[in-house]
Amino acid sequence: MTESIKTRCNAMANHRDGIQMQKLNAAMLADLQALRSKSLGVLTGSATYNTASLLDAAGVTTAVVVTGASLGDMVVSVSLGVDLQGITVTGYVSAADIVSVRIQNESGGTLDLASTTIRVSVLPQASDVSKIGCLVGAATYNTASLADAAGATATITVRGAALGDYAIGSLDIDLQGITATWYVSATDTVAVRIQNETGGTIDLASATLRCRVLPEASFGKVDFIAGTIGHLKGSATFDYADGADGVGESTDVTVTGAALGDFVIISHGVDLQGITATGYVSAADTVTVRFQNESAGTRTLASATLLARTIPYAAFPSAMTLTTLA
Repeated sequence: MTESIKTRCNAMANHRDGIQMQKLNAAMLADLQALRSKSLGVLTGSATYNTASLLDAAGVTTAVVVTGASLGDMVVSVSLGVDLQGITVTGYVSAADIVSVRIQNESGGTLDLASTTIRVSVLPQASDVSKIGCLVGAATYNTASLADAAGATATITVRGAALGDYAIGSLDIDLQGITATWYVSATDTVAVRIQNETGGTIDLASATLRCRVLPEASFGKVDFIAGTIGHLKGSATFDYADGADGVGESTDVTVTGAALGDFVIISHGVDLQGITATGYVSAADTVTVRFQNESAGTRTLASATLLARTIPYAAFPSAMTLTTLA
């Protein structure tokens, strides 16, 4: 592809025929378009969100159209352009071209989010760029029915994964409002916390768990990240002590340059023991991470480094707009 662009540039440099130059220009722009799409490999979508107040322990699921998304693709991140005030937001591909976003309030009080834009980024699991620079793992998942407020933790072997790395993943079924969060729990191991807070019992069919681990030590070499512009990083020390079941805690990480609506991925340097951890930009330069314990027992996490990275939504265009000569 790059050789094709170089050849066209050389041809244009010495060509005096206007019509032929137009054709060369259009062909080169098409090459650039294909190269850009291949280098990013990420699908995006957005929708307007505005719902009534959410009571404590209540949630809502809303759909965002992401053209090209398929069951089994991985949602990299979901963002809203407002402070979530401790609400957890997760996303998953629930059908062709559809990402379901679960907005769950376990904050301890009633919250009413202002109207805002939901933005979603999806990494197709079948694309080559979803693997370059990432560590890859998969496993079969099948659990018994999950009653409301119940959860289960599954593990996947991912050779080379280390505490502090970033994990994303998918199941190739509709989760029906169940939340799934991914984290490295030990060397070579990714844990998936599957938590039902939907208000009813749900029995998921047998499915394939797929995950990608983005190593912290070589984050910029992950292919779909290397092609983006403006990803930022921050860190903080965090100690989650004696968290009772049903209780959560939020903490802030300074990420200079972060803005409302940016995508966020996080990692923590210890096993989360079934606690869900989700991050979002809550204000300029600030990522808030919500730790929520719905594991049915008291959990204490050792003090460790909490990492947060933000990626601007504009860094993941679904297509690059190019102007060609008539």
